[in-house]
Amino acid sequence: TRCYARYPVKVLTPKGGLEAGSDCAWAYSVSMGGGLVSGDESGMRAIVGDSCGLVLATQGTQKVYKRKGGVTYDDGGGDAGMMETKKEEEARTGETVAALSASVGSGGLLAVLPDPTQIFRDAVFRQTQVIDLARDASCVIVDWLMAGRIGYGNERWAFEEADVRTRVRVDGRVVVVEAMRLSGREEDVIGGESLADRMGSINVFASLVMLGPRVESLGADCLAWARAKAKRAMAERGAAWVRDPEARDGFFVSGSEIPARANEHGRGIVLRFFATDAERVNDALREILAPLSEQLGA
Repeated sequence: TRCYARYPVKVLTPKGGLEAGSDCAWAYSVSMGGGLVSGDESGMRAIVGDSCGLVLATQGTQKVYKRKGGVTYDDGGGDAGMMETKKEEEARTGETVAALSASVGSGGLLAVLPDPTQIFRDAVFRQTQVIDLARDASCVIVDWLMAGRIGYGNERWAFEEADVRTRVRVDGRVVVVEAMRLSGREEDVIGGESLADRMGSINVFASLVMLGPRVESLGADCLAWARAKAKRAMAERGAAWVRDPEARDGFFVSGSEIPARANEHGRGIVLRFFATDAERVNDALREILAPLSEQLGA
């Protein structure tokens, strides 16, 4: 019904390509210059009305460029408390921040279906998503990260930090908290292994949260698919490929159920994907989410 955006993000709301009679809106967020640069702070607020549907997507892979350092403060003299505050401000200078705040009305559906986020060397990326659902609203939330420009020199998992968090509340009650923090800073090296070493051959991590009555049946199917896939993968190959630097076709998915006692208006699921390449995750998401097209109109 309305849309507004300003730098550093633009929002496109195409009408073409949707099935006739579809009551679901699609909105694509586009980053100026193809990515988010050091110091960008972008946020989006989405309101989905009762019985309505909304898809939030991206035009392509979201790139996060390297962090530029802030001002260096002289410690000689001056108020100690003030200097400490300036140091804290400097430490956060150049971080790239993205946020989503969404509310979904009764019987509504929100689908957040972005392309993966690709974080470049020396970048600091923080993302927070807060989804507020009415008692009988539904959501499908995809969030995924790539290791960076893995084909460009030594830039695999070479960013400073990635901190991504998704919180889903139903009728004001927190039902899901999906959070991940990856640090490539020198002070966070563990046992002499860098972040790239610890990630083994994994180049993509993704999570999928499905919750609410409109996707309860699909969620159950996705969870059964994930568990069967995991059982077969462990029987055929195990987990050794994760530590094999030459692995090229690794893929693993795990699934957890959000029990009905946590959300009395429909059970939900959380799936987590680990893979050596984004195409395998993309193909898996397309396969299991294909039935959503009936509700999304495309």
